[in-house]
Formats: sequence, structure tokens, C-alpha cells
Amino acid sequence: MQPLLLPLLWAALTDTPDIHVQGTLASGRPTNLTCAVPWACERGTPPTFSWTGVALTSLHPESPHSSVLTLTLQPQDHGTNLTCRVSFPGAGVSTYVTIRLNVSYALQNLDIRVFWENSTVPKILGNATSLRVWDGQSLRLVCVIDSNPPANVSWSRGSLTLSPSQPLDPGVLELPWVVLGDGGEVTRRAQHPNGSSLVSLNLVVLGVSSFCPQDFGENQGSWPLVLTLLRGALMGAGFLLTCGLSWIYYSRFRRSRGSRARRCE
Repeated sequence: MQPLLLPLLWAALTDTPDIHVQGTLASGRPTNLTCAVPWACERGTPPTFSWTGVALTSLHPESPHSSVLTLTLQPQDHGTNLTCRVSFPGAGVSTYVTIRLNVSYALQNLDIRVFWENSTVPKILGNATSLRVWDGQSLRLVCVIDSNPPANVSWSRGSLTLSPSQPLDPGVLELPWVVLGDGGEVTRRAQHPNGSSLVSLNLVVLGVSSFCPQDFGENQGSWPLVLTLLRGALMGAGFLLTCGLSWIYYSRFRRSRGSRARRCE
């Protein structure tokens, strides 16, 4: 092996290329990334560069010790890997470096999921602007937002700011015991450097006098208890009716026998 190739071979085995990002990686905005090997020898065959990972937008002509790549990334590229490999034909060696892309993108896939009582199956509100809940029920609202960096989420009812149940996850709001006074407009705000979102819901708290058949689908969590109470009331009424009829029958039967006995005397 030629003496000049020994330092290059040693460098390729111990050093890796450097990837420099010019600015920040933002969705939809072209950004240049440079892969360089400043430690390579000036003499000898120039190295060759290759990029693998996300879909390549454009590759600029290589300089002797660097390669510039232009990428226009999308939200789905966030968290993916990008690799720059450098080969040295004269020495027959190669080296590479891999980075994880941190792509900034605005709010998307916004949703609010509603859980009644201990239900694990949520109702997705979609475009609904009204939410019905029974007096005494527990309610959990979960805000689902996809963004990078994560959005700042806050909840309020009227002019009152509501404290999230989990400080580390402000997208979750729990109302453990809803009362009639909790009714009104509940607002979820999401703040992000690239935009904001606001959703308001009219929380309608239903009492016993507010019962309507159409509420069945929205309040399945409370219906087993309601049906159990109704069934118990009907069974109790049936038991009392049976006892009352039996008492009337036997009372009349005893009086009838007493009358026949006196006539026989």
C-alpha cells in the first residue's frame, strides 16, 4: 500500500463525514444539507458521495471534499433517517454518517375524543358543536393534535381557565363529577409557531327531567345503571302488588268462612 494512502485509510476508519443543515428543516421549504470530509487528503483520487433515505429533491455538483443536497421535506419525513456515504476509490474504503431528521410542521389531524365514565371506546366529535352528558357522570376530553414542535394546549369554560388533569399532558381534560352548573361553552385552544386552532363545544348537562330517547346513543355509560334501577323499581312494585292482592284475598276468605260458621250455629 502506498504511504500516502495510510493516513487516508486510518482517517476513514476513525472519522465520519459531517452533515451540516443550513437553517431549520421545515415542511414544504427547500433546505440545503452539506456532507463534508474536511479531514480527507488533498492529493489522490477525490472521494465520491451518495445519499440515501428520504426522496432526494436535487443534488448539486460535488466539490472535492463535500456534497450539497437540497431537500423539500413533508410532515411524514419527520423522524426518518438520512445517510451520507463517502467512498475513497484509491484506498478502497468508505465511511458514512446517519442523522435523524427533525422536520417542523404546523398543526394537522386535529380531533377531540370523548370518554364517558370508564369507557375505553371514545366518541370522536368531528364537526359536532354540542356535547350532552348526564348530571353526575364523569367526562374525559382528549385533544389529539399532530405537530412539531408540539402545540401548547389550554382549556377554558367561559372566562375561566380550566386546569388540565395531567400537567405533563395538557391535551387531557377530566371532569370527574359533572353537575348542572358545569354546562356552557368549553373551549380548547392550541398554539403553535406556525398557526393556532380554537374549538368551542356547548356542554349540555342533562338532569332526570331532561330524559329523551335520543340521548341513549350518547350516554351508554349511564344506561346500565338506569336500567338496573328501573328493573329494581318494577320488581319492587310487583312484589308489593302481589302481597297486597294476597292479603285482600286471604282477608276476604277468612271473613267468608267466619260468616258460614256463624250461620251453621
